[in-house]
Amino acid sequence: MPTPIPRTKSELAPLLEARGLRLTKRLGQNFIVDPALADAIVADAGVRSDDLVVEIGAGAGGLTQPLLEAAGRVVAVELDRGMAALLHEYLGDHERFELHQADALDGPEGLHPAITDAIDRVAGEGGAAGAFRRVLVVANLPYSCGTAVVSRLLRRDVTPASIVAMLQREVVDRLRAAPGTADYGPLAVLGLLRAKVEIVRKVPPNVFLPRPAVESAVFRVTPRPGGDAASARAAVDLAAIAFRMRRKRLARALKGTLDVTAIVAAGVDPDVRPERVTPEQWAALAAHVAERA
Repeated sequence: MPTPIPRTKSELAPLLEARGLRLTKRLGQNFIVDPALADAIVADAGVRSDDLVVEIGAGAGGLTQPLLEAAGRVVAVELDRGMAALLHEYLGDHERFELHQADALDGPEGLHPAITDAIDRVAGEGGAAGAFRRVLVVANLPYSCGTAVVSRLLRRDVTPASIVAMLQREVVDRLRAAPGTADYGPLAVLGLLRAKVEIVRKVPPNVFLPRPAVESAVFRVTPRPGGDAASARAAVDLAAIAFRMRRKRLARALKGTLDVTAIVAAGVDPDVRPERVTPEQWAALAAHVAERA
């Protein structure tokens, strides 16, 4: 049986110090040092013994250990060599643990192949056809890359059954923002077109090592079945162009990309600002761009 990994601040801090392992802001490292919170995240995700779980940014293993106790298999990706060595030492003998010391954003799709292969292996088989019922992403995502991870997962044709993760509260707010609000932008267009996004719990700074200056949140992303990923990608890319001038009227913001006639034909008022255009309207506008290509 693997040795239990240190999961509290009083256990973990001296261990990291003794090994000369320093957490850096550059990597967005804020580790969970509240075992009850880590256990709650696993429960929030509904992890079962017939699930394959992908953990991105495993860090010092505070979430990895309860995931291993609940899941059929855990595929973990960790960039920091020192942390990966620590994970290997404590959990490497676990027969259901697969560790990759790698950059989660390094791969042909902007995600490491360990991530995309795990998703495709299970979700592409329809779950029941393979060894696992479903594939889940469950993670305390690094602040430095978490937004990109979620965005790239949702842009894929094949998605995990759900994503239950933790990020800065402000990022989660932008992922689920409604049209017309200050937080609404391309990320929300993607989130609303591709999934149902909800906040599961708010998390104070004192449960992390080191303590961040912002509030965090555990959120759940449930991809919509049968969604059109290509249409969503086109809508988000078009929205990104317009939101560079979010205070301008839509016709001005899309000048050179879509003319007023096409905007009106898509059923959208050319005089509104980009922040007032709904995700469905962005999809309709993107369809007109494709027709004129």
